[in-house]
Amino acid sequence: MKKIKLEIENLLNKKYSLGKIKEIKQIKHNNINSNNFQILTRRKNYVIRFVTDGSNYKKIETICKILNFCKKHNVKIVEPIKNNKKSFFDKEKRYYVTKYYDGKTFSGKIEEIKNLAKTTATLHKILNKTKIKYTFKPDLQNYKFLTNDEIKKIRKILNKRKLDQTDLRIKNNLNNIEKQINKIKEMGKSVDTKMLSKQLIHRDIHPNNVIFKNNFVEAIIDFNGMRKDYLISDVAFTCFRFAMFNTKDPKKIKKRLNVFLKIYLEKNNRIEKELEYLKYFFIFEMLGKLSMILRSRFFYNSNLWIIDFEKILEYLKLVEKIGDINIKKIN
Repeated sequence: MKKIKLEIENLLNKKYSLGKIKEIKQIKHNNINSNNFQILTRRKNYVIRFVTDGSNYKKIETICKILNFCKKHNVKIVEPIKNNKKSFFDKEKRYYVTKYYDGKTFSGKIEEIKNLAKTTATLHKILNKTKIKYTFKPDLQNYKFLTNDEIKKIRKILNKRKLDQTDLRIKNNLNNIEKQINKIKEMGKSVDTKMLSKQLIHRDIHPNNVIFKNNFVEAIIDFNGMRKDYLISDVAFTCFRFAMFNTKDPKKIKKRLNVFLKIYLEKNNRIEKELEYLKYFFIFEMLGKLSMILRSRFFYNSNLWIIDFEKILEYLKLVEKIGDINIKKIN
């Protein structure tokens, strides 16, 4: 680790003007897509992020340019720092630097939900205004719904091997997952996607990707999954993930949803006529993630994101208990 920190210090001193570096700390992270270090200087603190998922150089550089555009428009997002060559991403060593934001992740307070709604609505409005071209499309092949044939293959694999606790949970829920996939496919036939708003979205705004301080958003982080897609999808994913944080109470979840959506629509009403699809897009996203997790485990011998399996099952149960969502007046 000492050698790595020395290499980082040399990189930064050579390519940035951050001031004298006092300390370098590794940031606790899942390390699936990147390795991150906090850089403490006499003046400010920064984060250096080494991208490890093979992302295209131009993609990361373009994301940073878009973030810079958002920051100039006062959006609370992670701010990238230009190096001495006036670019953001180092192609050779595959890293970029951002400001460090002091604060905490979501604690569940209604005041945090309110400010998140304002910030998310503002982010979406500014992302829709940018003239910076972003044509990069993620590889979503593994996120496609499991086919009936793939589910049959998973059953055969489960019947042949010695099952651990995770396998047992999967086996016990596989029929229900198959039913939900078939149901959402049927629901999708009535969704007129041509009528839905489409633009650049974050795609992964969840409680660990937002930093709060004194109930206000300090920064939305981790834009690596950004893409052009349905705006209602980003809103659905965001509001449900925060509404379900640390609770299984449908009433509490529904209240959080109503608070978020009411304030969001006050700032950005583009999706006002699309709210009927809110639950559909959240379930769609969750079943896509489940499909990826199961496909990885049984066909590619990988437990990538298996830790989220139980959590996603719980989300799917809760979303069915919530019932219809209506925007109520919040005092």
